[in-house]
Amino acid sequence: MILYFAIFAAILALVLQRLLSGKSLDHLEETHFIDAALVEPDASFDIVISLTNKSRRILPFLRVRERIGEDMQLHLTDGTVLTDSSKRRTVTFSAWLRPRQALVHRISVSIPKRGRYYLLPLTVSAGDFLGLNETVRTTERFSEVVVMPRRAPQQRISEVLGGFLGDVSVRRFLFEDPVLTLGFREYTGREPMKSIAWTQTARSGSLMVKNYDHTMEPTVSVLLNADTRSEESAELIERCYSITRTVCEALEARKIKYAFRTNAIISGSRRGLTDTREGLGERHFYGILEGLGRATHDASSSLGGLIREALRPTGDSTNGYILITPERPKRYRKEIARLRERSGGRLLVISAEEVGVW
Repeated sequence: MILYFAIFAAILALVLQRLLSGKSLDHLEETHFIDAALVEPDASFDIVISLTNKSRRILPFLRVRERIGEDMQLHLTDGTVLTDSSKRRTVTFSAWLRPRQALVHRISVSIPKRGRYYLLPLTVSAGDFLGLNETVRTTERFSEVVVMPRRAPQQRISEVLGGFLGDVSVRRFLFEDPVLTLGFREYTGREPMKSIAWTQTARSGSLMVKNYDHTMEPTVSVLLNADTRSEESAELIERCYSITRTVCEALEARKIKYAFRTNAIISGSRRGLTDTREGLGERHFYGILEGLGRATHDASSSLGGLIREALRPTGDSTNGYILITPERPKRYRKEIARLRERSGGRLLVISAEEVGVW
């Protein structure tokens, strides 16, 4: 009786082996993704691997291999790390799935350097019924994370900013700014001669003066230059990105609206990351941080081109400019003079070379 049972079991196993051979992954759905879009340097986030058994039968053995980028630091609590001859790392683990079961596995990682990073292909393999053969499949799904620049030392940036932000907030109340002109009204005899609008006077036939808006909020335009000829260009540009983050944080803290413009080429650029209209708040700030994280070390135009674009009418009521640049821009003195003239002297130039190393 036992012999007959053994023969029956062997025949059944051979039949199942033949029927299911090469079909172990037919009903498996696998994917992987990064659970964060924008992170701080060295902050932990997860690579999430999802496995789903779509069939009514058990999947007795699965092996999963996730390749890890060389810039990522692993914080493993489960799984095994394999390193090949090229020092490429792979996190591998095994699992089995009941019918209709879904399994989620997380790999904790962090990245110390600013930039844009994406996942490498995911490999899943499954054994056949008797475990004699293995079926392998590779899945590629685009998923990326952007690491924002580190903060520059707050004390150094505060020293450089000095009284500039206070000047932007206060000076407009001391000196009437033509940028803030609401309209025109008749001359009463108490207004200074400089307030007379001669064009409107000629049209109306009577003296007219400019009507200023003293309730308008102060705004600043932040210009980030990536055009440099320095031999230490990469280091200086990275320093510029950190300075820009810290300057924008200072503007956020003081509730000063600001616009942002850069000539740095943005990797995987989306519309609006190189030219952000004036605003304030978390969404505005994190949009700029994403642009800084994606920024490369190449420039799409010269500093002169960046300034010319900044001087084009946009409808924003800019009361001052902050220019952040790798080194003191000696080649573009005329353009900078125009920027200073347009802002009524409210121009601050921050050179990464002069701020120093931290």
